[in-house]
Amino acid sequence: MRAVLAMIVLTAGCASAGPPREKPRIPLYDGKPLAYYVRQLHDLDHERSQAAGRVLSSFGKAALPSIAEALKADETHVRENAAYALYDLAHLSPLADGVVPLLLESLANDRPMVRWWSVGALGEMRPTPPEAKEALERMLSDPDEKVRESAKKDLAGLGKP
Repeated sequence: MRAVLAMIVLTAGCASAGPPREKPRIPLYDGKPLAYYVRQLHDLDHERSQAAGRVLSSFGKAALPSIAEALKADETHVRENAAYALYDLAHLSPLADGVVPLLLESLANDRPMVRWWSVGALGEMRPTPPEAKEALERMLSDPDEKVRESAKKDLAGLGKP
């Protein structure tokens, strides 16, 4: 009787345990996770922050919340490097959910360089997002000359491969 009971308990235990579960894979770049590069993006050292901005797009859509948060940082260099990451992500994954809305939101950023990167991304994205033309036309009256010039150039290139 004890042997039968032990067999039932062992069998039930094995059945409920199921196959061994794999740990979810954490995306890495150069052996380091997204969180590492997000911390680097916010670093006061401009070179570290810039290097992180150039890597963030490699994480794809997973990096969008961190990029969006960094676009609101107090430090200008953090915002600009986040804007570059968004620009790069728009080229790598233009159809990723959240890229176009974040670009459109960034056009209102108070830092000219953030607006400049966002204008460039919208103008160069292929396929061109439907909202791009109207947004770029609005940027023709931006207070910053570099942003206006970029909008003008990108409007002229819309619809071209």
